Amino acid sequence: MKHINFTLQVHQPYRLRDFNFFEIGGKHQDYFNEELNRDIIQRIAENSYGPANELLLKAIQKYGDAVKVNFAISGTAIDQLASYAPTVLDSFKKLSKTGNVEFLGQTYGHSLPALKSNMIFIYEVKAHSDRVFEVFKKRPTVFSTTGLPFLKSMEKDLKTLEFAGIVTDGLTMDIGDQNPDYVYKTKSRSPLKLLFRNDSLSEDIAQRFGDTHWDEWPLTSEKYMHWLKASDENEQVVNLVLDYAAFG
Repeated sequence: MKHINFTLQVHQPYRLRDFNFFEIGGKHQDYFNEELNRDIIQRIAENSYGPANELLLKAIQKYGDAVKVNFAISGTAIDQLASYAPTVLDSFKKLSKTGNVEFLGQTYGHSLPALKSNMIFIYEVKAHSDRVFEVFKKRPTVFSTTGLPFLKSMEKDLKTLEFAGIVTDGLTMDIGDQNPDYVYKTKSRSPLKLLFRNDSLSEDIAQRFGDTHWDEWPLTSEKYMHWLKASDENEQVVNLVLDYAAFG
């Protein structure tokens, strides 16, 4: 039986405010553009996150365990939703309470500290896990990195942090012509499971859906389901990893 695995990425950074030349070297407390941060998160929450959460909740209520999704939601996104769009954060909590939603681990600020320091990497991952548990009462057991790379240096740290698997990109793992639609694992003695993003089917929604010059435009649900069914029936899982804001 083939599974369609949705991983929906939710991230919003803190935007810095503009500084002029004469402010260099001064003491400041307002490094961030709070007005811009508020406007962006409220607009995306209203146009994307909120309506998509409502659709997902209705689908789960109608189809039960046939619908399950993963959210890779950064700590900074949680914090800004809590400050500027609390009702939308509540809608994520409602989805969590259905039991059909899992939250993936990542670094708190959706950053790549593993490139520089495993100590900072571990600190950020722990901080994110604690924040997810505080808000959603669930602790992540599968990891997702910024941009989906997988560095071998991460494996030991992730196992120490008790993660069982990672959602990653086949390009960074150099899997060549191997089919991404299977569950793989690392070669270590106590391996991590590897879930590879299906780049083509993910980009059909995330990037090409609105491209009127695309030779497959318009993309209908019937056409998309045909592509899913046309793939190898022995495949285990199709991992669709998308920016949640795309649904706006």
